[in-house]
Amino acid sequence: MTEMGLEQHYKPPHDIEAATDFKAPRLPGERRRQTRWWLPVVVIRKAFLWRLAWGCLGGLALLAPVLLMALVPGPKTPIITVCVSTVIFTLVISAGLETYPENIMGLTAAYTAVLVVFLGASS
Repeated sequence: MTEMGLEQHYKPPHDIEAATDFKAPRLPGERRRQTRWWLPVVVIRKAFLWRLAWGCLGGLALLAPVLLMALVPGPKTPIITVCVSTVIFTLVISAGLETYPENIMGLTAAYTAVLVVFLGASS
């Protein structure tokens, strides 16, 4: 193969470094998942429960108005439901999240857009 000039195609362009990740090997270019082995189990559980609570609150924030619009008859019920639930959602995320006002505005706009889609589907 050397006479055909193929040897240089098999050589890497630089020296290959020796492997140092014997306990948890990975392929080149593969991203490692961030592990939290240095944190106590109590902290990891508390963070999980905190994320779970916020996830359930977010699901409830979407499902409660949709159920209310579907179960309570009336021409003005969907509009009032969207307005009241948007105000409650904004108050909850403003009190619960320490972030920039534009992030709160973006979250509120996204939440309201989803409710308006449900409003249009229920009409």
